[in-house]
Amino acid sequence: MADRYHFVRAAFGEATLNLLRTSRVLVVGAGGIGCELLKTLVLTGFEDVEILDLDTIDASNLNRQFLFTKADVGKPKAVVARDTASGFNPNANIKAYHANIKDPEFGRAFFERFDLVINALDNLDARKHVNRVCIAADKPLIESGTRGFEGQVQPIRKGVTECFDCRPRQELRQYAYCTIRAMPTRMVHCVAYAKVLYEHLFGNPEDDDDPANYAALRAESLAAKETPAQLAQRLFDKVHHSAIVELLQCKDATWTTTPPTPMPRFSELPLQDPKELSALSAETILSPQQNAHCFVHSFVPLFARERTSFDKDDSTAVDFVSAVSNLRAHIYGIPMESKFQVKAIAGNIVPAIATTNAIVSGDVVLDAIRILQGKFAECRMTFCNPIPRRFQRKPCLLYPSDLLPPNPSCYICAPSRERNLTVSIDLFKATLGFLVQQVFQKELSLADPSLDIKALGCVYDPEVHSSSHPKLQKTLRELGLAEHPTGVVFDSSQELEFTLFLKHKDCADVTEFSVEGNFAATPATQVASAASQPAKSSSAAVAVGDDDEPVTYVPAKVQRKRKMAHQGDSGRGGASAIALD
Repeated sequence: MADRYHFVRAAFGEATLNLLRTSRVLVVGAGGIGCELLKTLVLTGFEDVEILDLDTIDASNLNRQFLFTKADVGKPKAVVARDTASGFNPNANIKAYHANIKDPEFGRAFFERFDLVINALDNLDARKHVNRVCIAADKPLIESGTRGFEGQVQPIRKGVTECFDCRPRQELRQYAYCTIRAMPTRMVHCVAYAKVLYEHLFGNPEDDDDPANYAALRAESLAAKETPAQLAQRLFDKVHHSAIVELLQCKDATWTTTPPTPMPRFSELPLQDPKELSALSAETILSPQQNAHCFVHSFVPLFARERTSFDKDDSTAVDFVSAVSNLRAHIYGIPMESKFQVKAIAGNIVPAIATTNAIVSGDVVLDAIRILQGKFAECRMTFCNPIPRRFQRKPCLLYPSDLLPPNPSCYICAPSRERNLTVSIDLFKATLGFLVQQVFQKELSLADPSLDIKALGCVYDPEVHSSSHPKLQKTLRELGLAEHPTGVVFDSSQELEFTLFLKHKDCADVTEFSVEGNFAATPATQVASAASQPAKSSSAAVAVGDDDEPVTYVPAKVQRKRKMAHQGDSGRGGASAIALD
């Protein structure tokens, strides 16, 4: 039998190969990038890998997450990825966790077992959490992401480079395509699903993965001699009732979020006058019953006309997509949106590209090798571009830039004594539950925040105050925080501590608040002066997509090394680039 590692040994040498075989690596995420990454790691010689993901496999994942097959739908991603990748290299010892990386058992002590951590995550909150735990445990981290034809790789080391929180993530109006058919958590997931369904029913689908099995439904309807409206009702029952019931039975013991609630069958819903629906404004948020009738009423004219792809300027198509999106959001407990808002989201969904995942994963492994060799200085932050850009006078798809030092205003990299945060909020209206859930957990991505006020003692402790604790329903003023607005917030999972200042401001909307201090994200237009200017962030941030997508990095100063005629090639040193000669 030929030597399994012949090419690795030839490229990197025996010492490096032995280093790879004995190094312990944690991969967080088993999706688009995670599948490619796990395959590349075990084929390169990494034999001690642990992979964690909380998601289960959906049929929509199969077009780019090649470690999975149709038979694996409904199974944990991490477990199936381990089983498949183990076949590529029987020497590899892969341990899988079907869990949430923010669970308490995956804290600092867990991270300290590894030589390297690699992120292949699909949401901003989890990325920030892993970054913070790696900083606390002083472990090197490689952050990666893709979005369509774009991608990025960012090596991170405490005290040496910027961390993931050092710079802002540009708020994009476009969304990466990821139809999490089994577990949507945001409206953009519901809209992506609705557009896929629309293309299979009335447009030009890109694949055969029909979420409604429409061909079979239509055959049954023809056999029963049903009208288009009756076919629409049959489709409604299939998509919003039967499919959800089947999903609940399939995933009964694997839910990591609140399980969905099926819609009643269409025949069980109250009647709705079509004229009343047409008279409503596009900015009105319809009830689930109104969306159900809009689903049927928009289906009929779409069924009668020629097939055409979704167009956000087609009012009937938007009616259908909005109805499907909101029905799905209601089923999964996601806040519903108006047709106007759904239209804005539907026009900005970007498909995931398997090739981009493969390119980014390969670059991640190259950086992993450099880090384990002790050559962190040779690592670069690398951007994958859809159009070649010039680097060292050659057009390149992969564009490297020097890693920047830590941002002195970063709340993660700064010493704890310098971490200060001011939250301006209506102390008379906002509750403790809102402060914890919306400000601490959602806005600041804290996992297990606690709040102590010197004059009041422990105000909130996640181990004492459950989500249903009556104290969380009290306003901040009722708890005495108006008279004693200064305290300390500590996150035990991230080992993060900072001083909190609460500042009252009258707000017509109880959900309105603002954040100031070196804890908040810096606006992209002010990055260059971040070190000397206090940063601000608003609770009304634009959502970004989350299918392995990079949250676009805006460096304060992009440093490039150019090959000059009078100098040596200073741009080498491990920078990855694919030159198109």
